Amino acid sequence: MTAEFQIQAERNTNFTVPVTLSLGLSDVGMQTTALRDKNDLIVQQMISNYGNKPIDYNAFVAYPNQPRQERLVTQLAPGKTTIKLYRFSNIQFVPNAKVRSGLRELEGTRILNDEVPVQ
Repeated sequence: MTAEFQIQAERNTNFTVPVTLSLGLSDVGMQTTALRDKNDLIVQQMISNYGNKPIDYNAFVAYPNQPRQERLVTQLAPGKTTIKLYRFSNIQFVPNAKVRSGLRELEGTRILNDEVPVQ
């Protein structure tokens, strides 16, 4: 993103400054990997707590034409990481489809989403 500035003084000055944005949650990280295993899809979700108190989230994974799968992440201690595994069995793979994964805070409104291709 670029921020544009116009300063009005004795001499007008215009300049632009690049601004780097990071969208997400500052205290929670998530990394998702989706792998094809014959007719099955295996999804691994790594969830990390970067904050200073335990976190509680509902983790989920979705793939086109398949029921969404969910796992609970409760009392994940600060500085810790947990891995959640999902298996979609005997599915029809959709060309160029992506796996959508995410976290939803159990007692709050925060959500973190991600999309990854199937490898």
